[in-house]
Amino acid sequence: MKKTLYGVFPLCAAAALLLTGCGQETLSSETRANLLGTVITVSTYETISAEDYRAVFDVVADIDKRMSANSTDSELAAVNASSGIAPIAVSDDLYGLIQEACDFAAYSGGAFDPTVGAVLALWKQDGEFAVRPTDAEIEEKRALVNYRNVIFEDGTIFLPKAGMRLDLGGIAKGYACDQALACLQERGITSALLDFGGNIYAAGTRPNGDPWRIGVTVPLAGESGQSVCALNVRDCSVVTSGGYQRYFTEDDTTYHHIIDPQTGYPAESGLLSVTILNQSSTQADALSTACFVLGLEDGMQLLESIEGSEGIFITADYTIYATSGLTGALTVTDDRFTLADESTK
Repeated sequence: MKKTLYGVFPLCAAAALLLTGCGQETLSSETRANLLGTVITVSTYETISAEDYRAVFDVVADIDKRMSANSTDSELAAVNASSGIAPIAVSDDLYGLIQEACDFAAYSGGAFDPTVGAVLALWKQDGEFAVRPTDAEIEEKRALVNYRNVIFEDGTIFLPKAGMRLDLGGIAKGYACDQALACLQERGITSALLDFGGNIYAAGTRPNGDPWRIGVTVPLAGESGQSVCALNVRDCSVVTSGGYQRYFTEDDTTYHHIIDPQTGYPAESGLLSVTILNQSSTQADALSTACFVLGLEDGMQLLESIEGSEGIFITADYTIYATSGLTGALTVTDDRFTLADESTK
């Protein structure tokens, strides 16, 4: 029997998903750039005012301002700057999100770990994944990665070892998507498509009652405009993590941005991408990273144990695997890829 992951929040990486087959209805959309390090688009068939759009993007901007690991004046930055020195009081939702991130670290056996920030920072230059650290640097910072060391007490967060860093890049975008959806719903908007740089939330249905049809992008560099498979969804978040999204090449070696917390290097799991379906975008965001690091077998096992979570795994040999709840739901749209036979799972 699957277990249910109860997060702190009641509501349910780059362009990884595509909206397909929209028919003749007209979508109203508004897009904002430079939030959460990506481009965000909110679309709906319902009547929505400029004030409604502004309210939604204000919610996202506030989360970005407080939870960014790249900013020097965010709440999260203050926690990191005080590592090994003193606890820092943070807002209730940031406190809860860090707790939830550590819970997912435990669920995944450390495949997802918000304390990976110390290592991840080595791979970044001006906030972008672009630098290959030395092995010695990675080994030094890897000793600081352990979600179990984060101390929660009376609304404060303390990182007890100097140099420890939290990075919520694998969960904050999902959380912001959930909160943006909540803002829309509070304003009476029940049908909408939120695209947070590939983190998709398909709320409600299209005007004729049909579900949204979402295509998963071909997980190959330079082919983000093409889908590899498609499925119908409603009231669901669809989040993809893949090594083709952000990467750089140095000395003929390509390094992608999904770091395995236990090695300090880009994950080598034999996967091109993982797509998670979950009513919670927060959970889907964290699970997509964890499952990509875990690989096909362990990632599938994790998802099959969690109530309300399904996944699509694409391996390096161009085979598509899906969890049991998606049996018969996928349509392959690129003949280079093959859907695994159910008997092979």
